[in-house]
Amino acid sequence: MKHFILRMGWFVAVLCLAPALLLAQAADCPSLVKDALNATKHVCSDIGRNQACYGNAHLEATSRDGGGSFSFTKPGDLADLVNVEKLKLSPLDAQNQVWGVGLMKVQANIPDTLPGQNVTFVLFGDVQIQNAITDTTAPTQIDVTTTRTLHLWEQPSSGENVAVAVRAKTTLVANGRLQDNTWLHGQLADGSEGWVFADFVKANGDVCSLAVIDPTASPIYHPMQAFYFQSGLEDRPCKQAPDSGILIQTPKGAGKIRLLADDVEIQLGSTAYLQAQANGSLTIAIIEGSGRVTARGITVVVPAGTQVKIPLDGNLKAIGQPSKLETYDVPRLRLLPVVLLQRRISVATALTVKQIDKLPPPGVPNSGTIVASNANPLGAGCSVKGDTATTVTFTNNSQRSVSSYWINYQCKEVFYNKVPPGASYKQPTYATHPWIVRDTETNALLAGPFVSKDGSPFSVTISQ
Repeated sequence: MKHFILRMGWFVAVLCLAPALLLAQAADCPSLVKDALNATKHVCSDIGRNQACYGNAHLEATSRDGGGSFSFTKPGDLADLVNVEKLKLSPLDAQNQVWGVGLMKVQANIPDTLPGQNVTFVLFGDVQIQNAITDTTAPTQIDVTTTRTLHLWEQPSSGENVAVAVRAKTTLVANGRLQDNTWLHGQLADGSEGWVFADFVKANGDVCSLAVIDPTASPIYHPMQAFYFQSGLEDRPCKQAPDSGILIQTPKGAGKIRLLADDVEIQLGSTAYLQAQANGSLTIAIIEGSGRVTARGITVVVPAGTQVKIPLDGNLKAIGQPSKLETYDVPRLRLLPVVLLQRRISVATALTVKQIDKLPPPGVPNSGTIVASNANPLGAGCSVKGDTATTVTFTNNSQRSVSSYWINYQCKEVFYNKVPPGASYKQPTYATHPWIVRDTETNALLAGPFVSKDGSPFSVTISQ
């Protein structure tokens, strides 16, 4: 009987102690989050381009075959991404005071001439990320200067794939060429990319030193610009902690940055929060700015305040098209570790279902810069060849970025130029060639189609 009473006393003590332990763990959780983020910000202050930093325990790094050696075992350790095959972070464990936090600075498609600008990756919690770049050799780049006004073409052939108008005496960074050197692939300071005819530029270096690239493929050069990753889902142990995932932020003024995550092409000029699960989905939430997500030939413009999902197989490869835009959970996303980002931001307010329903359709066939036209074929619908030359001046007095489109001879829209707020530009055209203006982020039609009335120069002003 005495032993029974002792055993019952021990059992009751354990029952009384268990809630206390849980409360202690819950109390430790917010402190751990705060301390881990502060520590990471301090120990990773010296991180450089194309490097990873060990922020808070626990992280594991796997080196690439044939890569250089490195030490990545304690907070503050740095590793060159060219040598890293995989990073694995620990989920938040308040009892053992463990929460894996790491930083990466990725060059992506930012030119070498902008060494201080990098894409910031903040990895936290139950995250595994693997480098998908097989060729880690840095591409040769040379400066070229335009000798006349020209265009960056999406493909190396003049026609219906105009990307951006470029003034004479503009410097581009060339990073590739065709085999016969007739066309060079280059990049402007704002991140715009495309092909220029080699005869219209003056090269500051040997063009033959540039890599021969496939014009039908998107150039992906630098480590961790393409990657496979997976993360926990709704795994925060306390309400003050964020769910595991990756924050990605592009630098200001660098244009659209191109990444490849789980075989999904992502173009960002913004801040995004990513989560992914094998045999589940890749979720991309845009918490600032906007992004474009492409999978299985379908492109979706994702504005701030929304998210999109792409189905994944067991190998973390995209197996379907992007979903319709969804709203997101603002209270949860406001817990994200934005304090570790390069630019200070606030998580955007979520768009409502009604606001999302008013946006353009979620995707269009990914056929370069040509999309289906909304022009009226009975009015100013299609361009006519052999017409009188004139000009159209686009002026943007609104607070949004707008884009000009030409309606070509087949009644298709062809993207020509992006006009930021407060800017204007003059575009050579012909009297019967119609133009329209769209919102750069949402693709909403703002003006047009319109043509010159009598062949004289005309202008279009966007005021709101």
